Amino acid sequence: MLFLDPHHRALYCDWDGKAQVAVAALQRAAARRVVDVELDRLVGELVVASPEFARMWARRPVRSCSHHVRELDHPVVGRVRLVNETVVLPDDDQWMGLFHAAPGSADADALASLAQGVGRGGTGRWTSSRR
Repeated sequence: MLFLDPHHRALYCDWDGKAQVAVAALQRAAARRVVDVELDRLVGELVVASPEFARMWARRPVRSCSHHVRELDHPVVGRVRLVNETVVLPDDDQWMGLFHAAPGSADADALASLAQGVGRGGTGRWTSSRR
């Protein structure tokens, strides 16, 4: 979705940086699993459908990043800076991404505002009250 859905491109203020991290994660997965038909199929589809993905995939080496800052342009609360910590789990090639804002920051207030709407249900589609 990151490479094929325009909503994702609009969400990430540093889309190129986010995309490079995503490609690096796929490259790491491909390096660990020499034979993976599903991963090969996914990479093939992305190379054909996205010139940006194809360009990034062709670059080497694989890089790893476990801590970085993401600035998002959220459709409800606007720009928010979040720290992303990636924890790689030892089994089954799993990882967990944790996002948090600096305590007491406007970004933390934005997250708290979003959390107030959790559990209210919705359409599952992006909507914007600020645009």
